[in-house]
Amino acid sequence: MEIRVLGTVELWHDGEQTVIGAAKLRGLLALLVLSANQVVRRDQLVDELWDGSPPPSATGTLQANVYRLRKLLDDDLRLETRESGYVLHALDGVIDVQRFHQSVEDAHGLIEAGDTESAVDTLRDALRLWRGEAFADVELATVRTSADTLGERRWDATELYLASVLSLGRHTEALGELEEYVAAHPLRERGWELLITAQYQAGRQAEALDSYRRVRDLLDEQLGIEPGRALRELQQRILNADPSLDPPADDEPEREAERIVPRQLPTPVRHLAGRAELLTRLDETRGRVVLLTGSAGIGKTTLAVHWAERVHDHFPDGILFHDLRGFGPTERVVEPASLLPSLLTELGVPSRQIPPEVVAQSALLRSVLAERSALLVLDNARDADQVRPLLPGAGSSSALVTSRRDLSGLVTTHDARAERVELLTENDAAELLESRVGAERIAAEPAAVADLIAGCAGLPLALAIVASRAAAKPSWPLSAVAAELTDIRQGLDAFRSEDRSADLTAVLSWSYRALTQEAAQLFRLLGLHPGPDISLAAAASLAGWDLVETRRLLDELTTCTLLDEHVPGRFSCHDLLRVYAAELAREHDADDVRHTAIGRMIGHYLSSGHAGAMLLSSRRDPIKLAPAAPGVEPEPMVDLEQTLDWFDTEHLVLLGVVDLAASHGYDAQCWQVAWTLVDFLDWRGHWQDWVDTQHVALEAARRSDDRRGEATSHRYLASAATELRNTDDAFDHLGKSLSLLRELDDTSGQGFVHIGLANVLESQGRWVESQEHGVRALELFRSAGHRLGEANALNSAGWLSAMLGEYDKALDYGEQAAALFEELGASHGLAAASHTLGYVHHRRGDLARAVETYQRSLDLYTAIGGDKYYEAAGLDSLGDAHHDAGDHAAAREMWQRALTILDELGHPEAERVRAKVGGPPG
Repeated sequence: MEIRVLGTVELWHDGEQTVIGAAKLRGLLALLVLSANQVVRRDQLVDELWDGSPPPSATGTLQANVYRLRKLLDDDLRLETRESGYVLHALDGVIDVQRFHQSVEDAHGLIEAGDTESAVDTLRDALRLWRGEAFADVELATVRTSADTLGERRWDATELYLASVLSLGRHTEALGELEEYVAAHPLRERGWELLITAQYQAGRQAEALDSYRRVRDLLDEQLGIEPGRALRELQQRILNADPSLDPPADDEPEREAERIVPRQLPTPVRHLAGRAELLTRLDETRGRVVLLTGSAGIGKTTLAVHWAERVHDHFPDGILFHDLRGFGPTERVVEPASLLPSLLTELGVPSRQIPPEVVAQSALLRSVLAERSALLVLDNARDADQVRPLLPGAGSSSALVTSRRDLSGLVTTHDARAERVELLTENDAAELLESRVGAERIAAEPAAVADLIAGCAGLPLALAIVASRAAAKPSWPLSAVAAELTDIRQGLDAFRSEDRSADLTAVLSWSYRALTQEAAQLFRLLGLHPGPDISLAAAASLAGWDLVETRRLLDELTTCTLLDEHVPGRFSCHDLLRVYAAELAREHDADDVRHTAIGRMIGHYLSSGHAGAMLLSSRRDPIKLAPAAPGVEPEPMVDLEQTLDWFDTEHLVLLGVVDLAASHGYDAQCWQVAWTLVDFLDWRGHWQDWVDTQHVALEAARRSDDRRGEATSHRYLASAATELRNTDDAFDHLGKSLSLLRELDDTSGQGFVHIGLANVLESQGRWVESQEHGVRALELFRSAGHRLGEANALNSAGWLSAMLGEYDKALDYGEQAAALFEELGASHGLAAASHTLGYVHHRRGDLARAVETYQRSLDLYTAIGGDKYYEAAGLDSLGDAHHDAGDHAAAREMWQRALTILDELGHPEAERVRAKVGGPPG
């Protein structure tokens, strides 16, 4: 048997958890654990269990709880009675907090002995014991004080672990964890010190100094102090390029990167009431597809997360969690074509290895899962067709699917096991209330408890909100809470879930009516957002308020349990809460108020996305946006990495914004938001999202007779079709785009269409026709005076001429392109043109010039950074030129560098280059 307290207080025996339902019983066990193997006086326990105000019956209640606890224990944990009190005898290692302390002590010893590698492993194992805040479900003052002390030791151990990883030269491995750590603990200077060191060791000196400025400003703003001596000295050492800061030589390159095991579960509830039989049946289903079905608010997600956390040790390759949004405030659900690339990426499949077709992606997912033991939690499914492509096949991986529908087709096709989640029984509902409100209040008013349970119809969501209300009013009798529920139910229109047995409007209105006027308005406006979550800046834009005021109101909504800050700076709520908020907005806010708020929100994502799109690609012309409305707070786009992170985070939101704009008459913004997504969706392989958003954009442009929007959407639908090898669709859309642009007399736009036609024809090997369109694009760009387009067309014409063996013509085009790119300061284009010229010199046999020009291209790509594939392609070509020139050592060096990059990218061309590296000299 073991006791786990580094999280909720739990008893485990032979892999099975023994539920400790009563709060007083958990509190007693927690107090005894804190003094394990020592006598705890009876009067001390009474005082601490009742926080200094014990009732006359306290001693008798204590003795009853001791008796109940003793029955739960075994020989590893013995609870003995002594004259003055009680002692909990625990064998070494039986309590997780003891194992944690011992492991940390062992790690210190290993570090002193010079075995830092083993210390890192020991500390990692120690930190994995933590499942959340220590004693998370015990509210006793003494226990909370000890929990705070334990929390400090946890963070000390975390910092020791991260420092040890850095001391081994593994700064890349530590960077991600350090960034998360300082985000969660921004006032711990040691974390910042380690992060800044890791950034410097990774060659990111400017970023390291920027982090120092951030922590300095943070400490000044929050505490009114300067950074400590260690941080100040670290800044000076970085400025002086102190060699002692350099990582240990050669340690990191020789270390194979560890695959990150996904652990994506949301935070589980502290105590799951009832469901014991259902949990037992779920324990028997590992390796199968399991369906949890039931009405809205019935607790399907809560149960799924609880069970997944309970059995996480059985899935060593990770647990993935995704909300499929089958039922929610909008009609847009997560389609398999949108989710499959994300699932594969999360399982470690490089993006370049993800095929474009949904069927192939689904097959690849089954192949990956067949070799692993992972759990997919697919929440809120719409129907069986949505789920089928996402399910594992043969092997030890499992899937847990929740839905409001029965999905019986999966029972037939995938041998799925279906479990119906029912309303809580009266006893289980009372247990849920007791876990939130306390046993004493429940026992004191059984009639009021019965009224509360009846009023909530056994619906877990409703019960949880009722309990939260009662817990926030500890001086209120439960009868008053029950009476308030009855009064509100009579005075409001019904807001019902699908089974019509639970009136959630009354319950939700408690929290809403307690809000300040400004917070209530923000809550209503959040119902207009497409979800699944929203950032601080987007919420500020939606409301038209500044960031500071919006943050304050979001905190108020979070405190009132109407919102959840599930990750720092991002907020979400249950779909029923969003529906409720939207209904309140329709009831209380005029049409023009809601329409204007939606416009500000769309403007936020459009302004932010446009800035991001221009950072992602220098090949596109910016589009002309209407001025942002007052109150819009766009997200700043700093660099390529941050921009990609923003698009990744807002991916689903942006898809919803495209639909929202179309359905609310913002037709120009609709196609423009879709325009901002093109490069991101292309880079990430979200082909179907690309097609879907452009179709919505095209319809919006047609509806408003926006010819330019139509032409643009047709062109990008053609680009998507080209990627998906749908050449007939590509030609059709390009023809329609070209016709519209001719009507608009848009010469440069026509040039881009001809570039698109050239690309489609090139993909078919139709080089001559492709070249003709490339030359036509060149003529059009020159006629329009579009110099960047002209440079791109020159380079395209040069490359196509080289493919046809017309090397003189290719050389002329390539030199013109290079000169124009250089004049325009377009480094990326100049790198591409230099590569074309290097290829031409190589084919003509001028190997010295080929080496020189390839090297120039490579230098440019390296200086730009971020475009690693083209850097690898340049190294590969440079290696070929060195090889043909007889410099085999230089060739092999270039190929090896190219291979290293291609392996990092997981690119299929790696095998071709690997054959060169492994081939015989000469």
